[in-house]
Amino acid sequence: LLKLATTLDGRIATRTGQSQWVSSPDSLKKVHWLRERVDAVMVGSGTFAQDNPRLDVRADMLGREPERQPLAVVLCSRLPENYSAFDLLRERPESTIFFTALDEAKARKAEALRARGVTVHGLEGQAGHLDLRQALEFLLQTHNCRYVMCEGGGRLGLELLRRELADELLLFVAPKILGDSQA
Repeated sequence: LLKLATTLDGRIATRTGQSQWVSSPDSLKKVHWLRERVDAVMVGSGTFAQDNPRLDVRADMLGREPERQPLAVVLCSRLPENYSAFDLLRERPESTIFFTALDEAKARKAEALRARGVTVHGLEGQAGHLDLRQALEFLLQTHNCRYVMCEGGGRLGLELLRRELADELLLFVAPKILGDSQA
């Protein structure tokens, strides 16, 4: 499931990468409802670094305690070094999976993440073009993830569409116009 929020002029973020302002409170509640029903929520490295997402289901968005939490999945060619800067790595390391390049999965950063409880798995491919099919197959085989929702990154979303890996597109269109060709 590929979820995107966009303005009427097709922008998913400002030129600085800010995207939180695109969605409405109602669409955010819907996203949390969806997160509770999928097995994993996936973002790319840009969304991870820029938004510091938690990729969880929050009670304040549902109006009740969530029944379950999805796995958090991050695709990146370079692993983060400053672990304490990311909510996900502080709060839910054991529910987090990083897919990265094969050589990066063997680096000291990968071992440090694994020591914190994070799963780090190397994928074939070059920087920016990791094997997404291989990632989805890994999630299915090792974690029984049948429903994965991609929430982040125009590049990641485009790659999922190009490779025909998105079965469903959920598009939230905000009645706004950004009017910035650099966004």
